[in-house]
Amino acid sequence: MSEENGQQTPEPPRQGQPMQLGIQIVPQGAVLSFPVNLAMDNETTMQFVRAFLAAHPELVQEIVKEAIAQKQQELAIIQMVKRSRND
Repeated sequence: MSEENGQQTPEPPRQGQPMQLGIQIVPQGAVLSFPVNLAMDNETTMQFVRAFLAAHPELVQEIVKEAIAQKQQELAIIQMVKRSRND
């Protein structure tokens, strides 16, 4: 912690400093425990997302359904363009 104008401010995380993340999935959501002065990096965010999705398989199914619907729409557009070129 550094002191500016008599107030303590947290120091930013140092490069290469591993974050100690604790994740506990509870029925109401998730409880995260990590040092307050550290931001969540990509690796830590991925840990959180994976743990959350593991606890909510219905959300995974919804995401998969949305991705399939998007791909089907893209395929339909491609097929329509191909048919229009052949006509």
